[in-house]
Amino acid sequence: MARWPSTSLRIPAARVLLSLLATLLIVLALLVTARQNLRACAVAHPPGAYVGIANESALIIWDADTKTEHFIRRATFDTKADDFGFLVPTPTKPNLGEAHDYTFKMLEKITAPEERTSLVIMRPGEHGAASPNERADTIEVVETKRLGDFDAVVLKADDAKALDQWLQKNGYASEASLTDWLKSYVSKRWFLTAFKIAKEAKQQPRAIASAVRMSFVTPKPFFPYSEPASGRTIPLPQRLLRVYLLASRPMTGTLGEGAAPWPGTTVWSGSIPKEEPDFLIYAMRMHDKIKAAAWWLTEFEDRSSPRPGTDDVYFADSPDQVPVRRPPITHHLIHVEAARGPLLTDWAATMAIVIGAVVILLLGVVFLLRPRRSA
Repeated sequence: MARWPSTSLRIPAARVLLSLLATLLIVLALLVTARQNLRACAVAHPPGAYVGIANESALIIWDADTKTEHFIRRATFDTKADDFGFLVPTPTKPNLGEAHDYTFKMLEKITAPEERTSLVIMRPGEHGAASPNERADTIEVVETKRLGDFDAVVLKADDAKALDQWLQKNGYASEASLTDWLKSYVSKRWFLTAFKIAKEAKQQPRAIASAVRMSFVTPKPFFPYSEPASGRTIPLPQRLLRVYLLASRPMTGTLGEGAAPWPGTTVWSGSIPKEEPDFLIYAMRMHDKIKAAAWWLTEFEDRSSPRPGTDDVYFADSPDQVPVRRPPITHHLIHVEAARGPLLTDWAATMAIVIGAVVILLLGVVFLLRPRRSA
């Protein structure tokens, strides 16, 4: 039996082994990096756990007369953690409440694309750990509350580091970029609401948390878009952000309070019958807080990855009041005609019918005009 030289076996085997080891190291590095970079308006989770946001929707109801924003958020999380949550900053103390998930189903129905039908004829072939008013260093626990699937705690802090230590003590994530993220809101004396999903509400591997409402006074309506720096480094699996904005007139969004562009695009905009938002407001038990003679609904979609979350998204009146609609969805119905004889085409059939009718008519005339014999 012929034998291969020993070197011809060892060299390829060594190269294959080195290639496999290098590939394994790269995959592990990517997994570790991805786990450390999944943030969304600061997701808070136990150290070492992975929490990703598959998609999220938000409804902002802006009361311009009282400068009050009602912020309703719903998100779907991809995680195996036993408990987790997220942090939401607000300029003033929020009033917390539950919201109904069918709120978003109703909004989706309002802004759904028009559906059309096209007929085509074809032929064959074709929970919170602290108690209210507790103080730890410079941290004030303003309020704790159970909201649906979440335990919520409203915090006020004078020092970002002390706030970070409080979060660590209570089972939230901690890293340098999160501390830096907290500094900007602590310096502005904003409140921070920490939501933690209750263990009994956890559904592995995907948790669809119930919607929550936060109502607070603010000079301008905004969406908490800012993320810690670690969440803005590499592209992550795309998650759709859908923001509905209900106000008295059309609005547009910018990154920060300047004119920096925001990748969110307007996919639907228009006035809606007053009865629909009035029903939503009544269902959320806010009918005594919001009064409006007319409503304009704007829907934004943000599919960017990674997100430019260097600042929050602020909304202002839009000069463009032209309604926007999604492209219509056309349903094509295909009808295949029955096969015909190879020699009989449409025009031939038509001509045959016409000629036959003429012949019958002429025969009838000849029959009527022919001379008759006398009796």
